[in-house]
Amino acid sequence: MRKTLSVFCILLSALPCWAGDYLFLSKKYLSLTEKVLTQADAEATKTFPAGSPFAGKWGQATGDLRLHIKEVQRARLLKKLKPEMVAQTKDQAFADALNRVKDGLNVLSDKTQKPLSDLLPSHREWTQVEAAVVAGGLDQRLAAYELRYGPESEQINILEFLAGETFFHGDEGGPGAWEPIARFTPVQATSAGAVTSTAQLGANYYFVHGTPKGPLGWAVSNHVGIAATLQYLEDPRIFRFRGKPCFGMQLHLDKKEVGFSWDQNDKTFRMTLGYALQFIPLAL
Repeated sequence: MRKTLSVFCILLSALPCWAGDYLFLSKKYLSLTEKVLTQADAEATKTFPAGSPFAGKWGQATGDLRLHIKEVQRARLLKKLKPEMVAQTKDQAFADALNRVKDGLNVLSDKTQKPLSDLLPSHREWTQVEAAVVAGGLDQRLAAYELRYGPESEQINILEFLAGETFFHGDEGGPGAWEPIARFTPVQATSAGAVTSTAQLGANYYFVHGTPKGPLGWAVSNHVGIAATLQYLEDPRIFRFRGKPCFGMQLHLDKKEVGFSWDQNDKTFRMTLGYALQFIPLAL
């Protein structure tokens, strides 16, 4: 295992453009990078004078890298990752900043005459995660991130974001496949010839491991989901909650929504059609 890890580290140092390809998409890698930067800042302050050439270059490199990390974290949070952001060789700015930071870490190690794994508590895990990301396969991971956070995925609200980041955030191998649904959809058409608003609670499953085969693959390409619903169909209108509540189920087929609710007034099932819209999107 140690030998394999060393090989991956050599590959990473020999091919610096790899870093900008996909490492920046891994939440765990970004978090560990921030920890390593914080620990290295403390060591650099103790080792090099504030006005030294190294201090200036180090501050510039870490500042650039931190800025890029914040931009990517915001893009993930707002689900604004675009195909061009996950292309294999597009993120050269991140690669350059990361490699300048690594050069600075090597200078720091030489100056203190300590290996980085001893000097920085998080460095070993950071390197291991980096190696694991490389080992996991570039193309598959890029496709998974584009599918999970790209324009074809559903926008989320703050409740869905917090639940997803807590329970379904994935790991260094790629994004999590599950996404919670806890939302209020303002406009959906019903078979009663009217529109209504719908509260939903359930989960989406994204095909981050590959599009399904067979009939399901013909109908959807990004994700499927299921949610319990609450509607008011006695006098269905947008944002009207009058009469007996009607409970049902909603299917998410990509961004299309198809549901069935039991209309207690007419004692019959009502069909609901809609599109995945957020009343209060996370971007607000």
